[in-house]
Amino acid sequence: MDLCHAANSTGRFYTDRALERGESPMRVLRMEMQQWVEDNAAGLELIGAARTYSALSGIAYRDTDESGNETFPIRQRSEFGNVFIDWDGG
Repeated sequence: MDLCHAANSTGRFYTDRALERGESPMRVLRMEMQQWVEDNAAGLELIGAARTYSALSGIAYRDTDESGNETFPIRQRSEFGNVFIDWDGG
């Protein structure tokens, strides 16, 4: 509904107060949508929505490079002779 009003320069973004503040209607809508998704992320995941971005993925771990190719650890356990046997695996 807000998008229809914004397209026609009407609605809550075109009141005198909103125009005085100079807020961009699309910026406000994006912020509201983002907040709604964040507030409901756990429930959306429980009903089947995929979560592909972890809040921690950008801090110390990247699973792809700049081109989108999968990355791998520079140092790996086998390099140091640490070879493990999975006794439970079939």
